[in-house]
Amino acid sequence: MFFNAGWIMFEKFFRMAANFLVVIMVARFLGPDQFGIINYLMAMINILGPITALGMAGVLVRDLVRNPDQQNELLGTSFVLKFLAALISSIGLVIFALFYETDPMLIWFTVVFSLSLLFKPFENVKLYYESIVKSKYVALSESLVLIVFSVLKVVFVLLQAELLYFVIIYAAEVAMTSLAKVIFLRKNEMSLLDWKYRSNLVKPLLTRSLPLIFSSMAAAIYMKVDQIMLRFMVDETAVGVYAVAARMSEIWYFIPIAVITSVFPAMIKLRSKDTARYHRRLQAVFDILFLLAFSLAVVVTFISEPFVNIAFGEEYRASAAILSIHIWAGIFAFMRQGLSRWLINEDYLRFSLYSQGGGAIINVALNFMLIPRYEGIGAAIATISAFFISTYLVCFFTKKTRPIAFIMTKSFTAPFRVRSIIKNLKS
Repeated sequence: MFFNAGWIMFEKFFRMAANFLVVIMVARFLGPDQFGIINYLMAMINILGPITALGMAGVLVRDLVRNPDQQNELLGTSFVLKFLAALISSIGLVIFALFYETDPMLIWFTVVFSLSLLFKPFENVKLYYESIVKSKYVALSESLVLIVFSVLKVVFVLLQAELLYFVIIYAAEVAMTSLAKVIFLRKNEMSLLDWKYRSNLVKPLLTRSLPLIFSSMAAAIYMKVDQIMLRFMVDETAVGVYAVAARMSEIWYFIPIAVITSVFPAMIKLRSKDTARYHRRLQAVFDILFLLAFSLAVVVTFISEPFVNIAFGEEYRASAAILSIHIWAGIFAFMRQGLSRWLINEDYLRFSLYSQGGGAIINVALNFMLIPRYEGIGAAIATISAFFISTYLVCFFTKKTRPIAFIMTKSFTAPFRVRSIIKNLKS
């Protein structure tokens, strides 16, 4: 379990380090205007991603584990469904651009990015590896793609290439991240040609996945809709300035994923064996998530201005103030990872849909109110508010989630309880 989690953490840390350096080079070269266009297009793809995935990730992994004899039928049927969803999403994105974009070049850029959605169904290979607990191959393939495309981006910067080349390379990276995992399939004696479509599996797969489609899409909306709204309510430059801050803030979000991936498999077993010990461990996990996020937020708040000025230059000076605000959303983003796994353990997935959906609505509403007056800073405030309400505040509204709300509340005092946290982890 820890070996598998280690590969996940390696890939996430490697991606963070590479993105950190490449984003600085690309952002400085393109400038806020053109860098804003890239990030606007990426935000559109990220929001449509959950639709193409059909919310099947967790469901499909679970079914593959429970029914290994139906492996090819499950993978083949879900692949066809996902491809149809990707095709509809791709066409829809192009139609949206034709109606709402006035710049012909930006329409063509949208077409290029829309094609990358058609490769998303190959993420089924990743889910197959997860089902056999071999994330090593996923980490290796994604790291390989990251290296290749990071080098290409640096080369294009050195060659002072036009924006079109960066659009193509970013869209190709999205496509290849999904497709590259196929090269490792032979190592596990499984071929895409063995996948089979079975119509009798369509209804069960979609029925179980439907709530998760809306939940994951809502999460993507309140994570990325701010950049799309900045594009239409202000301009591309505002998107570029905001994107630098958001990327430097969100680049740390791999940390809670690694922590939760490592500890929760054991906690699932602990829940049925020793309830008191389970709750002590749960408190310790949320304490650690808070300590990590809080420490990071404090440091980044103090260094944001000199860091942005040195790394990105004078053009992105306004990003510093946005970063010093946006980084505090990390406290609730970190806790969201723990909350999501807790909801799965408690079999309360419907709450995840309601809370994520509420977060998306709140973020959009606050963006409409704050962006016209405060631009990127307003979008950052909206993001924090959405995370605070959808992750923490709503947990007080239902009897079933109130215990986890109290655990999160207690975690706010973690800096004063370090000894007890260590004790809870050891107990």
